[in-house]
Amino acid sequence: MTYLIAAFIAVFNFMFGCHHSNLSRVFTIAGRTYCVCCDCGREFKYSLDTMSIQKPGLGRPKPALCNVIPFQSAHDEVKHSCA
Repeated sequence: MTYLIAAFIAVFNFMFGCHHSNLSRVFTIAGRTYCVCCDCGREFKYSLDTMSIQKPGLGRPKPALCNVIPFQSAHDEVKHSCA
């Protein structure tokens, strides 16, 4: 079921989200190399070996909406939906 929700969010972000066409230059800070979308702020890992943005792995998808939709728990602590 969570796979269906992640797939729906991915399709929604593809249709209405940022297409990351305005990327910054490559930064290397504290041993981490990345570039940033200047429109939405999403970071992309960058490989100095291949001189290209690394493709996301097969790990859990992290949609752009995960930090935008907080919900209240029974104990009145704010938790995020993709924590």
